[in-house]
Amino acid sequence: MKKAHHFGFSRLLTLRRRHGFTLMETLLVAGLIAMTGLALYQTVDNGIRLWERSQDVLLSEDAMLFLDRLTQDLHNTLDYAFLPFDGKSSRVQIPTVIETPPDPVSHMKTEMNVSQPGTVEYRFDEGTRSIVRSQINYGRSVKHLSGEARALLSDVVSLKFTYLYNDGGGWQEKQSVGYIPAAVTVDLEFKSVNGIESMRRTIWIPVRA
Repeated sequence: MKKAHHFGFSRLLTLRRRHGFTLMETLLVAGLIAMTGLALYQTVDNGIRLWERSQDVLLSEDAMLFLDRLTQDLHNTLDYAFLPFDGKSSRVQIPTVIETPPDPVSHMKTEMNVSQPGTVEYRFDEGTRSIVRSQINYGRSVKHLSGEARALLSDVVSLKFTYLYNDGGGWQEKQSVGYIPAAVTVDLEFKSVNGIESMRRTIWIPVRA
């Protein structure tokens, strides 16, 4: 009896292998594959959208950090001997207060940064499409030495500085100056996932306000 049952089951499997799946089984498998693919697509699509939004937020935050850092440096502008203010349309050099590690020669027993006069430069690097900031202390500045550069913002389309001053006849704008202006206007454009974003800020300088 057992042998007959085993023989019948084996014959059923053999017939199934010979004739393949039924139409209903094929449709069921196709439906399951479609549902699984749709679920995977939605998961990947949602992940991409979240990543794009996070990239936009990071770029906007970096742009705001750049403008805030520039504002701080301009607010600390010094009218200091041998530290000229040099402004161009895509670069600005500011005599200001900088924070640097203590000079080893001074034998200062502290690990904290110290404040001292120096020069800060912001410029648009067209090769890397980024905004670069560098700073040097007073001693290196008067020797016309360069400082270590650090990128603050990438994917920059354009950066433009405009300098405001009052010559007694009203406010004027200049694209290049060799003295401390009353204010600096910054026009910034950078790429984001949704296209090109722009920011504009006018920063007044207390030393000449």
